[in-house]
Amino acid sequence: MKVFIFDSTTLDKAPYLENYTKIFDSEQVDYDICTWDKFSGNGQISQGGKQHIVVHKKWHLGKRKIFDFIIVANILRNIIQKGKYTHFIIVNSVWAILLIDVLLKNKEKYILDIRDYKCENVIGIKILLKQIIENSFFTTISSGGFRKFLPNSKKIIENHNISNIEYEEKYPTLYKGKSEVNIVYMGHVRYFEENKKLINFVKDNNRFILTYMGTYAKGCNIKDTNRKNIIFKEAFNNKEKPFLYKNYDVIHSLYGNNDISVSTLTPNRLYDAIQYKKPILASKGSYLGEIVEKYNLGIVLDLDNKEFTNLLLEYVDTFNVDKFLEGAEKFLKNVKNSQCKYYEKIKNFSMVNKMV
Repeated sequence: MKVFIFDSTTLDKAPYLENYTKIFDSEQVDYDICTWDKFSGNGQISQGGKQHIVVHKKWHLGKRKIFDFIIVANILRNIIQKGKYTHFIIVNSVWAILLIDVLLKNKEKYILDIRDYKCENVIGIKILLKQIIENSFFTTISSGGFRKFLPNSKKIIENHNISNIEYEEKYPTLYKGKSEVNIVYMGHVRYFEENKKLINFVKDNNRFILTYMGTYAKGCNIKDTNRKNIIFKEAFNNKEKPFLYKNYDVIHSLYGNNDISVSTLTPNRLYDAIQYKKPILASKGSYLGEIVEKYNLGIVLDLDNKEFTNLLLEYVDTFNVDKFLEGAEKFLKNVKNSQCKYYEKIKNFSMVNKMV
């Protein structure tokens, strides 16, 4: 058994690959991880480290990008053939479609890991994807919301991007009628329009302090405000989260619902909410909003509603801590059970195919 793992992003942005490699290491399974360097090269291949192959192919903007994907897929075929790989883990549907010939020649010997919406609603893609999913050992999704654009299949299981899982707070810092509420966004800051709307709602209200902590996407220039209750901080180490969250009451995760690639996501901040006991702000019409409402994990709001601030104040002034804790405990239990099944599936994949 020799496993070829491919993800088109860089390793530092793919911590979820450790879900596989840790189990493979413990089971002494031979594997290589292959990634795509999109910013340099014309198809060269290099060794990025032990068990790490890098394809260097600069990509282009616009429609021309599809040709870069096809070129990289052909490079991957050559790597697979020369490396004599027998099993595969492919991250995201677009690569499974591009490598469909390789996968269907190796039925039940691959895992499809879907992390984002890519091309699943394109005419004809669902038919091919259904075939790929049904012939996989299993297919895993990082958000239950993805079921809205994927074909139905018993092969699909959910996984969760939860970290610091051993750490858990017992009580929230928010309480009914709290006079000063600290709202925080931790992570990669995107969605310029949505964040500008939120800032405009809270900047003149002295009951709210809004803090952004992390990295900022290109074009998300929200730092131009000079309001004292809007604070910007730099990146943090993920292991610091349990201590950083002690300073905040509510998690901001309002990113709108304008696109299926956004509205179906389950952000890491949801898991932060249930671990660190911080109610979360979610967008109306999003999958996150559905979970928040189902388990009473925060408040679902519409950034285009002029009553936004009043609704948020009402939530704070009537905050039901018992209801929140009950929902957080129930959802966290579901997440942990789901993760156990996911890890068991990976272990089965390595055990069943180990002698192949």
